[in-house]
Amino acid sequence: MRHTKTAALSAMVAAGIIAGGCAKDYLASIARTLDRIEKELAELESRNDGRDSSASSGADSLAQADSTGPGGQDGPPAPPPVKYILYASGVRYEDGFNWKLEQEGSDTRATLFLMKDGESLVEIPTGFGAEAGTQADMHRILDGHLYSDSASDRYTFLLRDGVRTAQWEGREMIYDILLPESGGAEGQSSGGAEGDPSGRMLILSGPRSAEGFSLRSQDEVLVHENALIPVSGFYRDGNDICFNARDAAGTAIFVIPEDPAAGTGQIRVSRLDLPAGNQIAALRRGGHILTLLKGRKDADSGVYLDEDPLFHIQGGFSRGEIFAIAEETYILVTEESVSRVYDAKGNIGMTVMSCRGVGCLPIGGEPRLLYTGQTDTHPSLYPGDLLSSVPEDCGLSIPYSYTVSGSHLALALETADGKPAIWYDGKLLEYDFNGLFTHLALAREE
Repeated sequence: MRHTKTAALSAMVAAGIIAGGCAKDYLASIARTLDRIEKELAELESRNDGRDSSASSGADSLAQADSTGPGGQDGPPAPPPVKYILYASGVRYEDGFNWKLEQEGSDTRATLFLMKDGESLVEIPTGFGAEAGTQADMHRILDGHLYSDSASDRYTFLLRDGVRTAQWEGREMIYDILLPESGGAEGQSSGGAEGDPSGRMLILSGPRSAEGFSLRSQDEVLVHENALIPVSGFYRDGNDICFNARDAAGTAIFVIPEDPAAGTGQIRVSRLDLPAGNQIAALRRGGHILTLLKGRKDADSGVYLDEDPLFHIQGGFSRGEIFAIAEETYILVTEESVSRVYDAKGNIGMTVMSCRGVGCLPIGGEPRLLYTGQTDTHPSLYPGDLLSSVPEDCGLSIPYSYTVSGSHLALALETADGKPAIWYDGKLLEYDFNGLFTHLALAREE
C-alpha cells in the first residue's frame, strides 16, 4: 500500500482522464481523496497485521502446549537417577606389620571389615582363636553382607557379618555361595548369578589339600565328587544354574534344576569328547557348551561348540576366559604379552600388545578389556580412556578386586606409598590404614 497515490495518478494520466485547463484543480482534489483512502488502507493493514500476529502467537502457544507434558514441562518427568551403594571388604593390620612380606602367625592381629560408602558396617577380629580369616578368597559381599569362611582341624565355618551361619565336618574352602532369590541385590552368587528360586542357599566347597568337592543346599549334601575340582562359580544359562569342574579328563558342566532339593538324580552333568589338550575355559550358553581348548596339536587349538570346532586360534596362548555380556559371548585369549578378545564367530574385536590381560568387563553393556603393563600393575581399559584419571603411580591391588554395574566401575588400588585406595567413577578415594581391600561390590539403592 506504500505507493498507492503515485500509482493511481499515473494510471489516470495514462487513461486520458486528466486533460485541459482543469487539470490542476482536478489533480488537487484527486490527491486529497487519495490521501484519505491511503490513510484508511494503512489503518486497515495495521489492524490486519495485529490479527495475524495474534493468530501466530496463539498457534505458537498451541504448538508449545502440544509438545509439553502436564504442568508445562517437556514430556513426562524424567525418572530420578539410579543411585548405587559401594561396598568394600578389607583387612586392616596393626601398624608396623608388613603383611606383604611377613607370614602371619598366631600372634598376628588384624581386623576384617565391611564398609558401605566409606562408612564402617562390620569389624571382625582375626587371628588365633578367631573364626574369621584374612585371605581374600575367603571373603565375598552378597546382599550387603560380608560372608567369610574358615576352618579348624575338624570343621568348616561360614560366617555372615562375623556370626556363624553354617558349619559342617571337614577342613574345606568355599568356592562360591548362591543366596536364595528374593529380589533386589539379594539372591546372587559372588560370580553374579541370580539367586536360587527354591529359597535355599547353595554352597560349593572342597577340601583344602585334596581334590574333590561338595555341593550343599543348607546342611544337605546334594553332590559329592572325589576327583573333580571346581573351576568356576555359579552362573546362569537361562533358568538353569551351572558351574564347571575339571579333572585330568577335561571339563564337566554341572546343571542344577530349579529345585535342587528335588533329588540329586536331577542334577545333570555334561562331558565332551574333545581332542587331547588343555581345556582352558568353558561356558554353557543356550544349552550348548563353548570350550576354549589349547590342543596338543596346534591344529586342534581354538573354540569348540559342543564337540564341533567353531574356529581355530593359534596355540600360543597360555590363559583365557569365556564371558557372557548381555546376549553376546566373548573369548579372552592371553599370550605372553598380547591379549585378544574374540566374538563367538571368531572375529577379533580387540588386540592389545605388550600387556597383561586382567579381564573382560561389561561396561555399559559393551565389552572392555582391563589390562596392565607387563612390568607394572597400573590399570588401563580398552577401548576408551575411562581410566585416564587413575594416577600413574597407582596400581591394581593384589589380588585383583573390581566390580561393574551398568556403566559404573570400581577398582581396588594401591598408591605409591603402599596405602589402599579405590577408584570409583573417576574419583580416587584414598584410605589411611595398613592393609588392603579384598572385595568390592556395587548395589542399586532401593
